[in-house]
Amino acid sequence: MFVNEKLLDYRVILRNGEVKIAYIVLAHKLPEQLVRLVRQLSTASTSFFIHVDKKTNNDIFIKMREPLRAFENVHFLERRMVNWGTFGQVHATLDGIRQALDLEPVFDYAILLTGQDYPIKSNEYINKFLESSQGKSYLEYFLVPNDIWRSENGGMDRIDFWNLYFLGRPRKVFPRFDLSHQKFIKKFRIFGGSAYWCLTRNCVEYVNEYWRHNSDVRKFWKYVRIPDELFFQTALINSPLGNQIVNDNFRYIVWKTTPHPEILGTQDHKQLLGSEKLFARKFDVKVDSKVLDLIDLAIS
Repeated sequence: MFVNEKLLDYRVILRNGEVKIAYIVLAHKLPEQLVRLVRQLSTASTSFFIHVDKKTNNDIFIKMREPLRAFENVHFLERRMVNWGTFGQVHATLDGIRQALDLEPVFDYAILLTGQDYPIKSNEYINKFLESSQGKSYLEYFLVPNDIWRSENGGMDRIDFWNLYFLGRPRKVFPRFDLSHQKFIKKFRIFGGSAYWCLTRNCVEYVNEYWRHNSDVRKFWKYVRIPDELFFQTALINSPLGNQIVNDNFRYIVWKTTPHPEILGTQDHKQLLGSEKLFARKFDVKVDSKVLDLIDLAIS
């Protein structure tokens, strides 16, 4: 495992009294909602690294990009094909990390969002929260196997089988006995959790180096099912930075009977605004746009 000693001692450095934030945003639809998200979060101390799925219709992509051309702090990433449950989503996120490290050498925190997330706290509140965090990162994690994923053998089916994408989803085909799998399982504990996080710069740098300098790591993760719910947790909780991570992603999400979070609406706005979380997901302006108006009014 690659470890750069300079990453192990991190301090947030305030510039003009504000924490510098790099937002990595993964989007594939709802262009007006993406633009609204960026406008709400944009300040002199924020930057945005936006990935739009290559499968997204080019007309939709243009509707995302054109209104944001005037924003010097907005960067669109090279587009990748992202199929649900495959490594494409992690790859797009890693692209955002690399570009953020290249273009924004002074950011303090990186925050991963989707185009259907939205802040439920003001920029000032988010800034003060991160300023007071004393270099802590925020990432949900739990040890795998875990009863949360009981239908997938505690989550081990995601790891112990070759998972190949066909008929619209990744499917396990046969057990893995390859060398990269054996070496990885022997060396690391597996952790899972929510795909979305808020990480300090040193954690982001560590993940970038973890990916770049470990060929066995790259071979292992390529065929894992839903790796965005495992990759960052496993990389960081096994690392010397694990003790700097708070087990909370500070997202308000409602789960009911489906594998996907509920669409939030006006019926949820009191719970949203009363929550201690920083962001919520997911929203859909085609279903209910008024809830975002209520949030804007409360946090402005």
